[in-house]
Amino acid sequence: MHHKMDAFDKFEEVSSLVKKTNLKHKEAQVDVAVNKVAGMSEKTRQMNVQLAITKNIINTEYALEKKDKDATTNRMITVTSVDEDCELLQWAGINFGAYDSYML
Repeated sequence: MHHKMDAFDKFEEVSSLVKKTNLKHKEAQVDVAVNKVAGMSEKTRQMNVQLAITKNIINTEYALEKKDKDATTNRMITVTSVDEDCELLQWAGINFGAYDSYML
């Protein structure tokens, strides 16, 4: 303590000053009630706009994926011959070697 000799007197002084204040304590509010009164800040509004845009993009991508999946169920898939592709690349001057071509 700073006032070892007159600590009691200092405590009484602080106590009387606190009693003279007009500070009125209210009952604590729930966070939802406090946020309703304060409203949204500009940063929160911007964040909500970005969140809505992101949700829209995700929903659009999901819808496109579902549409593509439905559209591709009847398509025929062709697989090229790796051996023929290696011969074509070798003719163009790109060679993987016999072992790597076999592994592909």
